[in-house]
Amino acid sequence: MRINQSQWDNPRGQFDPNSAAAMIIEESLELVGAANPRGTARLLIKDTPKSSVATVDQFDALLDSLYITIGELHKFGATPAAMVDGLQAVHNANLAKLGTKDSTGKVTKPDNFIGPEAKLQAIIDRFDS
Repeated sequence: MRINQSQWDNPRGQFDPNSAAAMIIEESLELVGAANPRGTARLLIKDTPKSSVATVDQFDALLDSLYITIGELHKFGATPAAMVDGLQAVHNANLAKLGTKDSTGKVTKPDNFIGPEAKLQAIIDRFDS
């Protein structure tokens, strides 16, 4: 994918975390095929039949979520390079949690876990420089 620099250089608009969350939730509910957005995501997933077959609609919903997220990151002030750096920091932190699970099988943070927050803050500090 090639980012069109002239589009990226347009004024970025106002970041609204509530609006961003609402759009991401809507796309997530679409992903699980939810017809009733009033239900909670966990209940919808619990009651949704499992399928190993990927569908065009699922692929579309995942890509819509990514597209919306990238747009919201742009409004937030992130450049493409900052997004890659931030994603790498989060990815590295998540990899550090591998192999640590509680009794229910949920992945947990090990005692020596260092989150990505300091690296993410350093990236944010570069936004307007």
